[in-house]
Amino acid sequence: MEQTSKEIQAIIVDDGSKNNAGKLCDEYAERFPIIKVLHIENQGVSNARNVGIKEASGEYLMFLDADDWLDVNLCSNLLNNLKNNEPDLLIFNYSKVIQDKIIPSPVHLTDYTFKEMELKELQLIILRYSKQFQGINLCTPWCKLYKTDMIRQSGVEFINGLKRAEDMLFNLEVLEYAKDVRFYSTMGYFYRINDSSESQTFTPTIKELSSQIHHYLEDFLITQKKENLFYEAFHAYCIENIFEQLYMYYGHDKSTLKEFYEVLEKEPFLTAHKKVKLDRLRYAKLQIYTLVTRLYLRKLLIFCIYYKNKTELRGKFFRY
Repeated sequence: MEQTSKEIQAIIVDDGSKNNAGKLCDEYAERFPIIKVLHIENQGVSNARNVGIKEASGEYLMFLDADDWLDVNLCSNLLNNLKNNEPDLLIFNYSKVIQDKIIPSPVHLTDYTFKEMELKELQLIILRYSKQFQGINLCTPWCKLYKTDMIRQSGVEFINGLKRAEDMLFNLEVLEYAKDVRFYSTMGYFYRINDSSESQTFTPTIKELSSQIHHYLEDFLITQKKENLFYEAFHAYCIENIFEQLYMYYGHDKSTLKEFYEVLEKEPFLTAHKKVKLDRLRYAKLQIYTLVTRLYLRKLLIFCIYYKNKTELRGKFFRY
C-alpha cells in the first residue's frame, strides 16, 4: 500500500477467497501497519463494502476495486483539499486503463462546489436524464470520498444480493442526504477495464437483473417522494437499459432477435419513449428513433455481435 500519506487506514475485505489471496493480504498487513484485513464468508461485493464501512475508523471513506490502483500522491492530495473544507461528498478525477493504455477522464471541470439546485441534477445524471457536467462519474463508489458520519447516520448501504448497479443505487441514495458536494480536479485513480469484468461480459441473466434494478429504482422514487421529473428519468434509464441488454445478451446471437422484440413490447420499455423529454437524453435521436420505429434493431444486433470482443469500444461506448 504505497502512499506518501500515512494518515490513512486501508481495510482489505477478503470475501471468502478460495486461493492464496487471503494469505497474501495478511502478509501485506504485516508489512504495512495501516492495513487491516477482514476475512469473511463469500456474500458478494455489496456485503464486503458494507462490512468495510462498519469497520472504518477514518472521517472519510474511499473505495478501491481490486484490479484498480491509486497514484502514490493521491491520498496526500485529497487530505490537503480537506484542510480547507469538509464536504459530505468529494468527487475527484480518474483515468481509464484499457489494455495497459491510460486514457484520462474527459471531465474538464475545475474545482467546483455544486449548488443546492444542482444536487438534484446530479441524481438525474445517474439516471441518464441530464446533460450537465458531462463525463463526471457518479455511478461508481470509486474516485470519491464519502463523509463517514453522513453515511452511517443516513443508514445508506449497498444492497446485498444485487449483482448489478448496486453502486449506482448507492450513490443515488447518498445524494439524497449529502448537502455539501464538491468536485476536485486532481487525477489519481486508475480504473482498469478488463475482459472478465461483470460489467463487460456476456450476461444471460441481464433481463432478470434489470427487472430487479427497476424495482429498486421505483421503490426509491416512492420512498423519497420524488417529483414527476424523476419518474421521467426512470423511463430514460429504461431506454438506456434496453440498449445495455442488447449488448450484454441479445447482441451475442442473432436468434435472440425475436425475443428482443417481445421485450420491447412490454412495459416499462413499450411506452418509455413517450414519457421523456428528448432534449434531456444522451444520444437521444438514435435511441428514441430506434425504439419507436424498430428500423435499426437488426443493425444494432450485428454491431454488438461484431464488436462484443472489442474491449476498447466497450470502454468508449458502454461505460459511464
